[in-house]
Amino acid sequence: MAETIAFPSELFPAYPALTLELPEGWAPIAVPQTVLAAGAPVEPDAFRANVCVTVQRTPGARTLEEAIAAVVGPLSQAPGFAELARRNEPVLDLPGFALEAVFDSAEAGRLVQALRIVVVPHAYFADTIIAVGSVDEPSAEELLPALRASLDALALQQG
Repeated sequence: MAETIAFPSELFPAYPALTLELPEGWAPIAVPQTVLAAGAPVEPDAFRANVCVTVQRTPGARTLEEAIAAVVGPLSQAPGFAELARRNEPVLDLPGFALEAVFDSAEAGRLVQALRIVVVPHAYFADTIIAVGSVDEPSAEELLPALRASLDALALQQG
């Protein structure tokens, strides 16, 4: 063999190490394709409010605008989609984006989602971090402030 490559390494860096503060009573949950996920206490026959964080690695550079389009574009096609708030704001001390929207889900009814999007650049890749808090519309007034606080507390793990 002529060469060995490794992960993590300078060419293939580790994914960002992240921390997420949970609302009181919430617990970690396993959700496919996520690096962090937590859910509210389970209520019978109710949608489980949750926060999920994913990392999408793309080769080369990626702008925040490209990441926003990749995430918000498909979401905006959901039945009953309506944007509640949109703003540019720092995420992980980098330029970031926040969105709140409602849409209809065949499985869960009308949902409210709060999103945070940030792009972490590397030499040969870009990591798009997407943090999403989801709650059913009837519970949104009660739980949305805690979801926002959890998303706002997303941080890079120190050490």
